[in-house]
Amino acid sequence: MNRLTVPAPFAGQASTLSRPPALNTGGPSLLNVQDVSVIRGRQSILSGVTLEVPQGQSVGILGANGAGKTTLLRCCAGLESVSSGTVRLGGHTGSNGDTLTRTRVGMVFQQHQLVRAYSALTNVIHGRLGLAEGWRCCWHVTAPAHLRAKAMACLEQVGMAGKAMRPVADLSGGEAQRVAIARALMRDPELLLADEPTASLDPTARLDVIRLLTSLTRQSPACLLVSIHDEHLALATMDRIVGLKGGRVVLDALAAEVTLEEIQSLYAAVPQDEPC
Repeated sequence: MNRLTVPAPFAGQASTLSRPPALNTGGPSLLNVQDVSVIRGRQSILSGVTLEVPQGQSVGILGANGAGKTTLLRCCAGLESVSSGTVRLGGHTGSNGDTLTRTRVGMVFQQHQLVRAYSALTNVIHGRLGLAEGWRCCWHVTAPAHLRAKAMACLEQVGMAGKAMRPVADLSGGEAQRVAIARALMRDPELLLADEPTASLDPTARLDVIRLLTSLTRQSPACLLVSIHDEHLALATMDRIVGLKGGRVVLDALAAEVTLEEIQSLYAAVPQDEPC
């Protein structure tokens, strides 16, 4: 069995890619997905997915387009209903539109989902929209002082405090994604979800963003799920790899133990009798 190695452009950065052992692999689960299925019409999107993730662990979700990666993240965030099974976060069972679940989850999207005309600071404060502060979080000038201070602290965590008043339109793609991560941190999440957060970034920015997410996870009482297509980047930075194929979990192992054959099998054609 062939073990995957880190190729260019990451091979030259080997010293920065050392991955600590997976954390709390035997500890209690913070996120518990049990036998989750999602069916839309006659199409099965997820089928019997079971996944337990402890605090501090970073999990890379790999799979071909249509494998169910985004649907799984949306179910974990309480943004999509499950047809059967349960999703529990910190002992609480979530459901579609569940406010309690959504307040405990921070989500980072592929296209940032930031308001380009607004400052980085205002966009980070938007992370509190829908919570108790309500409309006051629409702009930094109307936000309560304690939330402005919290937003600045979140920007400091991602290295963007110096550009807090810059419009997002003036930031690079990597900088904008850092602002999006800071916005997710505004909820003090127990679960960080990132859906293809590096797809539109150059190799250096991809590495920076993923390393930032994993570092923040290890420093917080949260766990991290990242949907990602770059298997080399995932193996170099994640603690654990979960592979989806046809809506089913077909691979679940520590990143250091994953083989080339296992990765390649995720992208092989799905037989017609399997869900897609």
